[in-house]
Amino acid sequence: MKAAIAIACLSLGAALTSAAPGCLSCTDVGCGSTIDTTVSVDGGFEVLEGATARVCRGNRCVKTDISVEAANVSCKNSGNGEFFVSCGAGADGAIKFAIMLVDQDVDDEEDYVITVSDVEGEEVGTSAGTVEYEKTEINGPGCGYCYSGSF
Repeated sequence: MKAAIAIACLSLGAALTSAAPGCLSCTDVGCGSTIDTTVSVDGGFEVLEGATARVCRGNRCVKTDISVEAANVSCKNSGNGEFFVSCGAGADGAIKFAIMLVDQDVDDEEDYVITVSDVEGEEVGTSAGTVEYEKTEINGPGCGYCYSGSF
């Protein structure tokens, strides 16, 4: 019976501009769950060459190397299979971080900490906060969720 409904949905969906009643009409927009934040850095971009960042989601952490070329800042795309980290230049010597979640298994609130250290291991910036995730269905109702947040 389910197969017959699925075939009917596909046939009607192809023939109509909107989905038939009882059929999902999902778009194919990519859906990435991302947490955004900015870390102010003591000394600005000058202290970032050879620096590292430790990014923690709860007690699960990754370390990423930071590189600077002219006014461009980047992080070696590192992750732990659960989340990946990228970064770029922010205003006034700050670093913008994006934490991309691989899994969609999120708690209502999660603690994050980012610590930036210079080449000698001295802390030059930190940001910590609790993320309350915003849940969206970017591909339509019933088509899966994406999560976003900031701290």
